[in-house]
Amino acid sequence: MDKESNDQILDEKELLIKGKKRALRLLERKDYSRKELSDKLKKDGYAEELVEKIIEYIDSYHYLDDIRVAGSYIRSRMGYKSKRELEYMLKQKGIREEEIDSAMEENYKNDDNIPQEEVAIRKYLQKFHVDEDSFYDLSFEEKQKIAAKLYRKGFASEKIRKILQM
Repeated sequence: MDKESNDQILDEKELLIKGKKRALRLLERKDYSRKELSDKLKKDGYAEELVEKIIEYIDSYHYLDDIRVAGSYIRSRMGYKSKRELEYMLKQKGIREEEIDSAMEENYKNDDNIPQEEVAIRKYLQKFHVDEDSFYDLSFEEKQKIAAKLYRKGFASEKIRKILQM
């Protein structure tokens, strides 16, 4: 083995160690999905093959858990966003469909007891400066405009009608 190839192997090992440390420091501050961590490392200048090795190492210690990331994301935003919007955002984070479904099922299992989407709709209504006392003062056209905005945000039409009393 010549000196050049030996130096290259040492450089790769050093980069791998640095990459692992970088990934662990990132994970200390917040949970990342596999895709997010991979993208972050690539952005930091690590090569694709090296990123795969780093992700494999981090994953061997179970530090990456996309279902946990999805569940945490859903719980932190379920009172502000519709299910559809949450699903879209989680897909953007690179979380697979079945993991999203699992996290949604887990976090919305008490949907009948805790109507989270209704809470989120009421919060959006506050943004439009509409409170429950002023529902009766709104014209049908105004209610329709607000309902359309809420529907575009991904809220279920039956919940929108129920809250707006249409």
